[in-house]
Amino acid sequence: MLLDSGAILGLYNNSDQWHDQATEGFSRLAAEQRLICVTDLIIAEAYSLLMQRVSESVARAWLSIADTYGVVYHTPQYHRAVVSLLQTYQGHGYSYVDAFSFVTMEEQRLRLAFTFDYHFQDYGWEIFPEPL
Repeated sequence: MLLDSGAILGLYNNSDQWHDQATEGFSRLAAEQRLICVTDLIIAEAYSLLMQRVSESVARAWLSIADTYGVVYHTPQYHRAVVSLLQTYQGHGYSYVDAFSFVTMEEQRLRLAFTFDYHFQDYGWEIFPEPL
């Protein structure tokens, strides 16, 4: 399963609209002992969101545990695949990080994303904890 930055923000930000669902989702993942991966770009995006919307100390706390997940790193090959995907899906509003997530999911043969971003569902991925 791919962990998206919105789920991370929802967990750490008590005032986030997705906080309850994120907290419940992380509890379920821990109970089910699911394997989770994250990309280096999601780590960076989550860090920035937490810095802006919560606090620097919370952002640093996230950063200190982020590499406990399986991390997929951005490479030149991934970059080319992202550029191609974004050209193919013009008009969908996918961010570069979204597209890198999609490419990562394809490469890692993942079908499920822990996210609150409708773009994942739009692209065809299954959503955890439930469809948006």
